[in-house]
Amino acid sequence: MNRPIFIFGSHKSGTSLLRSLLDGSDELFVVPIEAHFFQYSGFWVDYALRQTLPRQYTFDEWLENLVQYIKHTNQKTLEKSRTSDNVLANVWNEAVFSAELNERAKIPFQQGDFRAMFDIYVEAIHVSLFGIPPSARRFVEKSVENAEFAPLLKRLYPDAYFVHLVRNPYATLVAIRKHITRQRYPVLRNALAALRNSYYYLYQNPLAVENYRVIRYEDLVLHPHQTMQDLADFLDIKFTPALVKPTVLGKPWGGNSTSQKNFNGISTKPLSYWKDEIYPLETQLITRLFHHVIRDYGYTPFSSSGSVYLPMPKENWKVFLANRWLWLQSKSADPVLM
Repeated sequence: MNRPIFIFGSHKSGTSLLRSLLDGSDELFVVPIEAHFFQYSGFWVDYALRQTLPRQYTFDEWLENLVQYIKHTNQKTLEKSRTSDNVLANVWNEAVFSAELNERAKIPFQQGDFRAMFDIYVEAIHVSLFGIPPSARRFVEKSVENAEFAPLLKRLYPDAYFVHLVRNPYATLVAIRKHITRQRYPVLRNALAALRNSYYYLYQNPLAVENYRVIRYEDLVLHPHQTMQDLADFLDIKFTPALVKPTVLGKPWGGNSTSQKNFNGISTKPLSYWKDEIYPLETQLITRLFHHVIRDYGYTPFSSSGSVYLPMPKENWKVFLANRWLWLQSKSADPVLM
């Protein structure tokens, strides 16, 4: 498959929205899940919310990783999933997916041909969903951790295109915190480390990789026609009205929202709701750690009243100590998040 499109960005930065908009193009096969190819293939993943150490898998182990992932996706229900991925429940032919990989990927795996493995993985996804190979010769894939693999992806696919989503860091942290857990207030270290990873490659990748475009989530939400028209020109695809109507496998996208409320189309509520849900500790950490992102991408520094030393709702004493230690570390010139 040629000229693939890879979408990058942290959790809750708008990557699912962009993927669902590109789903409207007849020229593309949009992979409806995060493939996590490198993670499931044993690569060292630094992104904190998907972090894995390097491993050497046999072919059978690699195959089992992918089959179990598809099986897990297939079993999602409205009750178990807070995201639009529940559209994908019970739509996969797991046996076909496994057979396709088992028949076609063993030799590329033995040869270390990651390009062929990735292609076959994508094609197996299509066959397991639709029963036939993809007619589109271009695919779109988004995995939150893939920004750190941009140079490798460019080597595998020299004609690839890359789109990196960036969202207001304050809003992103609130959304990630709610994504991690709603039962208690979490330790923020991994959320901040994940943001640091995504922002690092946001700055570094455009310097090293061609065909790299950065899009602000806020521009995508407020000016979808212009943003998607510009993006279509960049990606060399035809702009149609379908590119501003989010879908998953051609069905209306219900909203990948941490508010647990479905919505139709493109919602502007995420642009402001976070201001009522962010805490002083979070605003101070974001301002200290990511002031350069706020400055360089046109965001406004935000502050909230109250002391950073007041406990957060549902924050137990162990988490309180861990988060305040993180706060003290953030005062250093080179804060350590891991």
